[in-house]
Amino acid sequence: MKKTWKRFVAWVTDLQSNLFTWARIKLTALYLLIIVATLAVYSTAMYFSLLANLRDQTVDTANQMLRHQIFDNGIDHIQLQIFAIDAVTFIIAAIGSYWLAGATLKPIKKTLEAQEAFSADASHELRTPLAVMKTDIEVLLRSKETLSSNVTSVLESNLEEITTLTTMTSDLLELSRGKYKGGENVSIGSLLQDEIAKLQTLADQKNIRLVFENTNDVLTIKGSKEGLRRAFKNIVANAIAYTPADGTVTITTESLKENILIKISDNGIGINQKDLPHIFDRFYKADNARTQTKNGSGLGLAIAKQIVEQYHGTIAIDSVIGEGTDVTITLPRS
Repeated sequence: MKKTWKRFVAWVTDLQSNLFTWARIKLTALYLLIIVATLAVYSTAMYFSLLANLRDQTVDTANQMLRHQIFDNGIDHIQLQIFAIDAVTFIIAAIGSYWLAGATLKPIKKTLEAQEAFSADASHELRTPLAVMKTDIEVLLRSKETLSSNVTSVLESNLEEITTLTTMTSDLLELSRGKYKGGENVSIGSLLQDEIAKLQTLADQKNIRLVFENTNDVLTIKGSKEGLRRAFKNIVANAIAYTPADGTVTITTESLKENILIKISDNGIGINQKDLPHIFDRFYKADNARTQTKNGSGLGLAIAKQIVEQYHGTIAIDSVIGEGTDVTITLPRS
C-alpha cells in the first residue's frame, strides 16, 4: 500500500513538474466545473418540470394505489433518463474540454519552447567569445608591460563584468537543458563532502568556516551526481557569498523515515521577509543581496529548485535579516 501511494505521489509530482500537462489538466477541470454547474441547474429545472407534468397526468386516475405506482415508476424513469443524459454529456464535455485546453495552450507552449531554445542557443554561442575576452584581459593584466592605473582599473572592471556574463550564460544554459538523466545510487554524504572541499578555497578568501555534520547512516538517492552536485554547489556558494568575513556556514544531514534532510545554515546578512516568496524566481535578487555581491546571476537558486523538484524533493528557505539564512532540502530515500 505504501509503495502504491509513493508511486501515486511521484506520478502527481511528475505531472506538476510538467508545466503544460499540469496546466492542461487544471484548465480542463475548470471547464468541467462550469459545465457541471450548468448541468446541475438545467437537470434540476428539468426534473421538477417533468415531475409537475407527471403529477398533473396522474391526478385523474381514480385508483389511488395505481396512481402512486404510476407516479413512483415515472419518477424512477425520469431520474434514470436525466442521469444517463448527464453522464453522456459529462463524458463528451470532458473529452472536448481536454482537447480545447490543449488547443488553447498549444501556441503558448510553442512560444515558450522557442524562447528556451533561443536562450540555450544564445548562451552556447556567447560562451566562446566571452572566454576569449576573459583570457585576453587576464593575459594583459599579467603581462610585464607597465599599465597605467586607469587602464588597469578599467581592465579589472571589464574582467569582473565578463565573469558575471560568463556565469549568467552558463546558468541560462543549465536551465534550458531541462532534466538530468541518471538512476544511479548517489551517496549524499560523499557528494556534499566533495563539494565542500571544492568550495573551501572560496570560503578561505573570506575566512569563513565550513562545517559539515554528517550522520553515520548511508544516505543515498537514485539520481544524477551531476545534477545533485550542481544544486548543492549553488546553495553552499550562495551562503558563502552572503556571509560576512569570519562567519560560519554549516551543512548538516539527517536521516528521516523515508526522506533525507539536508540543511545549509549561515550567519550572514539574511533575507527580507518580503523577498522570500520570490527568492526562487529567475533573475530575482533581494535588495540587500544587490549591494553585497555583483557577480551573482540570480539563477542559482532557481536551478537548485528545478533539480531538487526533479527528484520529488522540496526546498525551503527561512531567514532573518542580520542573523542568517537556513535552506532546507528534503529528498526521498532510494
